[in-house]
Amino acid sequence: MLFAQDAATETYEKLTFSIAPFPPDLQQNHWLYQYPFLIHHIDSSQYDRQPMLTVSLREKFYANDKLIARRFTGLDNSLDADGDLSAALDLMFRHVDLSGSTFKLMKKTFVNPLSWNRQVYDYYTDTIEIDGTRLLKYSFSPARRSSGGFVGNVLMTPDSLIRQITMQSVGELNIDHVKKIYWQQRQNTEEIYADIRLQGIVPVQAHWWRSVKTLDPPSHLMPMAAQRFSEQYRHQPLNRQESQVDVVVLLLQHSSAYRMLVKPMEIALTDYIPTRFNRMQSRFDFGPVTSLYSYNPVEGSRWRIGGKTTPRMSRLWSADAAVAYGWRDRQFKYQLQLRVDKYSLLHEYDLAVPGEISDNNLFTALRPGVRETQMQYFRKTEFHYADTWTKRLAADLWIRHARYRAAGDLRYQRADDASPLSALETLSLGVKLQFLPMLTLLHQSGGYRISKFSPCHHTELRLEKQFDFNDGAYITLLGATGKIWNKAPFPLLFFPNTNQSLFLRSEAFTTMRPMEFIADEYANLFLTAHLNGLILNHIPLINRLKWRETLSFNAMYGHLTDKNNPQLRPDGLLLLPAETLPFGAAPYLETGFGVENIFKFLRIDFYRRLSYLDAPHIKKWGVRLGLKIGF
Repeated sequence: MLFAQDAATETYEKLTFSIAPFPPDLQQNHWLYQYPFLIHHIDSSQYDRQPMLTVSLREKFYANDKLIARRFTGLDNSLDADGDLSAALDLMFRHVDLSGSTFKLMKKTFVNPLSWNRQVYDYYTDTIEIDGTRLLKYSFSPARRSSGGFVGNVLMTPDSLIRQITMQSVGELNIDHVKKIYWQQRQNTEEIYADIRLQGIVPVQAHWWRSVKTLDPPSHLMPMAAQRFSEQYRHQPLNRQESQVDVVVLLLQHSSAYRMLVKPMEIALTDYIPTRFNRMQSRFDFGPVTSLYSYNPVEGSRWRIGGKTTPRMSRLWSADAAVAYGWRDRQFKYQLQLRVDKYSLLHEYDLAVPGEISDNNLFTALRPGVRETQMQYFRKTEFHYADTWTKRLAADLWIRHARYRAAGDLRYQRADDASPLSALETLSLGVKLQFLPMLTLLHQSGGYRISKFSPCHHTELRLEKQFDFNDGAYITLLGATGKIWNKAPFPLLFFPNTNQSLFLRSEAFTTMRPMEFIADEYANLFLTAHLNGLILNHIPLINRLKWRETLSFNAMYGHLTDKNNPQLRPDGLLLLPAETLPFGAAPYLETGFGVENIFKFLRIDFYRRLSYLDAPHIKKWGVRLGLKIGF
């Protein structure tokens, strides 16, 4: 164990979820009468005195902002095997920074009442005395109650030192599932109460509590390496209900209702089937369940079985494995991946469409777009080293060997004499540098073999940015530009990503055919505006549904230089696939309009193609669905 004598701060965070209000008379409840033991675990909320049953407890301890230990227990623990739920909750419940003109609370941006913006807030001033200290009390409330916001007060000393801030939401917040928020900060503690109604059915009260202590370095020793959670890390003891969450969960897990309701929900949300009834005790999970069956024109019906190890098997290493079989091509495909600390090794053999995003699962088998018959088999082995070097710089280094074979209607034909090429072999070294949180630089150097080994280098720069607005609306921007520096056959050139499935995918074009365009110099842009009800909230009756509109705009432009155009310089190149062309003088454009938050989880987008409308075998309109379960 490592210790540091110069530690400056330690932070303790606690997040609980409770069913509230919880029916106190279990015998009269149609669903709960068979759980009489729960009566001994019901308590009253410190926030609104409602009866509640605590079913989840999450604790974290930091030293100088570095996570040292954590402890999760509760009904939601089995839904968080991959950490996705924890990541979402970390974004929802976090320190509120009131130093700027706006602040973020539960992922939504609000105008800061301490900015003294009288267009947004009304202010009232008073003087009070607490423990013999005279304080100035500034109360605030929304200037327009219909728009929603916060009421609260700020307590200050005469020399403008803030003692305490409290805020409580009023009106409609327009945050998924969240009905009401209470936030308070005083001295070194901060807490949030949130009333949540999951999918409009289950009432839940969340309580987040945070405490920061400034330490005296010469007299305090603090662990600086990750370790098991200890009771000494808590800045306040657990109450009786919080300390008995383990008991409540254990009793509920042995009930028939839990097996019938919660277990199917676990499988639906995680997409994996555990090998033990208690998911947290499973060493190996089968899945993804949705990848069991898929369909494409080359393989026909495709069946796949796979799985992955869990941290219960080992916290030092993990592994994924899968095998698939296509009934039409009568070939087995496989995948094996091993991860040890910062290193990973992948070996796989599979089938794909160049330039199409596809996970080969049940959802992508539903394809309103063009069903492409030009595909290629690939056998790939790659070794990765990934690490985060600083808070703002992460790196991924890899070496990759791959072998490609044409499949379906795709052909590898030499451009100089039209003779067939049986396979294309490549070897490359690559590096990806992420300058967090916005920029990513990728470079890949290596080569390929047709008649001889030839070099090939590819550089790409990516940008990702989100712009937040005071009304909760936000815009996401994803862009990339890149260049392939050498002569290369078409499988190694750039094909824009397309999405022909029924479901939304980021950084993919909806109304573009797979392999419709090819380039060795390119730039793309994906813009999505989430307007958070800017229009629909003002339409009578529709505003009660809490639907929210989205606008999308996608653009792409590229250029195929003469050295990679087989019609101009055929030596050492392959003929382009049928109906694959370089970009013309105009960029490719498409736009979309959508509605999200339908039934709290569904999104529907309608897309329209704006350019290259005379191209063969295209669809000018497209419809895509999105599913979002969570906050």
